[in-house]
Amino acid sequence: MNRKFVVLRRFLSRVSVSPLELVTVDDLIRFKNAYDSLGDVPVDLPYLLSADKVVVLENDKGEWFGGYAVNAGRLRYLDGFSPEQVREMEIKGGFSMADAPEITCIWRNDKIKGAGQMAPIFLYYSSVSDALALEKAFVIGGSVKQQVWENFEKALPHELFYGKVIIDGKTEMGKVVFNSKDGIQECFLEYMERLVPSKVKT
Repeated sequence: MNRKFVVLRRFLSRVSVSPLELVTVDDLIRFKNAYDSLGDVPVDLPYLLSADKVVVLENDKGEWFGGYAVNAGRLRYLDGFSPEQVREMEIKGGFSMADAPEITCIWRNDKIKGAGQMAPIFLYYSSVSDALALEKAFVIGGSVKQQVWENFEKALPHELFYGKVIIDGKTEMGKVVFNSKDGIQECFLEYMERLVPSKVKT
């Protein structure tokens, strides 16, 4: 992993929330309820139970600032597509979906105060780090909310799909984006260099 990307955690982790991996059913149900309320497309509990990792950022009061899931098994982003469409995306991206874990179910609760100015960025940094830890060649992300996919595009700028998708019987505009494991770190570092150049060391 890129040394500068790893070192960046020292700066971003200076917030008042810490990553907590969820393992109990009760915690995963709590996560599901939070995401279904604050995220975009509702998630089913079996998906969370099977995900490689479900994480929240928690403060010292036990409040959750936000969370995400990373998974290399069943990819939620592909649920609304036919096998032919998935194959077209693989051809466009130049990789197999079997080699691309997803970052999904990302959400945050803006009512939780005092987390720190960098807490939203730390949420994305932590999700990217956990996806990279699965040791696949690519990572995918996406959303039916423009603000969410634009946040993903800071590290995953390449488009796999943009257009109408059917979600729970409704037509939504959705976007699926990706990057290579090396590219995702470089893009994140470039974004941070623009945001706080003094904190990205050479």
